[in-house]
Amino acid sequence: KLVGTVDDLELSLIKVEGKGHPAIPLGDSGKLRLGETIYTFGNCFSSIELDNRVSLSRGAVSGFYDLREKRSDANYVGPCIEITAALNPGVDGGPLVDERGAIIGLLCLNYSSARWLGTAIPIDAIKPHLKKLMGSKEAVSASVVPIPAKDEFRNPALAKAAAGVIALEVDRKKDIPDPPAPPNQPKQPQQPATPRAEEAKEFRLRPTAPVSAFLISGDGLALTSYYNVAGELNGIKARLPD
Repeated sequence: KLVGTVDDLELSLIKVEGKGHPAIPLGDSGKLRLGETIYTFGNCFSSIELDNRVSLSRGAVSGFYDLREKRSDANYVGPCIEITAALNPGVDGGPLVDERGAIIGLLCLNYSSARWLGTAIPIDAIKPHLKKLMGSKEAVSASVVPIPAKDEFRNPALAKAAAGVIALEVDRKKDIPDPPAPPNQPKQPQQPATPRAEEAKEFRLRPTAPVSAFLISGDGLALTSYYNVAGELNGIKARLPD
């Protein structure tokens, strides 16, 4: 079920059926340093459904700064962790993990137009809101479909983290239109309809393919982005590692 959301934090809490799920431990984003190795996990290009594998990318922490404007339909503005690891379509809402296999951030759609690298919301900014979310009453039904986890990792901590990544199939009653342009914003010239432009337009829609989430407790509490589950829903189906 969808337990609750914090819109301006780009955060949603999901409750998955069952117990004994492979939860990923929460880390401490305040201890991160520039150049530290990090990993992104998710369901990029439906990798869980097509290949029964969680997608992974390795990179480094490349910056700490405040995101001051909303881009790519993201609601979040505030402190971010900038990373060099790949953020491909479908990974939004997945975990940013350190070498100890702990969650240090929630992968985010927003970015800096001056830097054009991926970002994550620090887990330390999320922690204070978790208790509040757990007490909210909103609920949307969710069912569970187990899937096998076949990958082998050199680092056992990363293997445990990968086991806690899930895919969400979100059944929407209708798509959410793009937000209106800010007032007094100069009108942009119309761009030619190139194949690349049409592809970019598709990425702006709420994802129809399964999206990423990650378990934070053995009884099925999981986090994903607000973007992934916003709007009126018929239901959510979670695909879990076997």
